[in-house]
Amino acid sequence: SKGINIIGSFCNDMERSILELKEILSCITDTYAYKNFIGIAISRLIINSCISSLGCITGARLGNLMTIKRVKRLFEDLFREDMKIAKARGIKIVPYCREFDYYDLMRPGLISKINRRRKLDQLGTQNPYIVSSILRNIENNKDTDVDYINGYFVKQGRILGIPTPL
Repeated sequence: SKGINIIGSFCNDMERSILELKEILSCITDTYAYKNFIGIAISRLIINSCISSLGCITGARLGNLMTIKRVKRLFEDLFREDMKIAKARGIKIVPYCREFDYYDLMRPGLISKINRRRKLDQLGTQNPYIVSSILRNIENNKDTDVDYINGYFVKQGRILGIPTPL
């Protein structure tokens, strides 16, 4: 795939240099500039903490992963843990790929639960062949990034007094 660039500022201010860099990079590949760069970075970290860890544990590709009810529940629980950390840090999460709105997924109630499960099904059907990067690294005898991906939330939970048992 072609890939994209995501750039931005950590201070919620779109600096001129960021906009100039976006213009240059856009000549090569799709480039998105965000005022809330920390929100997009943590958004990607959340989705990766759920997909990578569960994909590694089960050995399943994303398409198969999202067909297992217990895995979906674990995904939701891990997702909630991560969102509690972001909320406690005051980080406004940017929707993943501009359509996977994390706040919609957090809403309580039966209809929200149905929509959440539908979104997870959709995630699996749209990306059926994705293999967890952690699993791929283990299979290739390479170092994993699990300490970075999931470790961030564990460390922040410890600092903030928020349990992160998953």
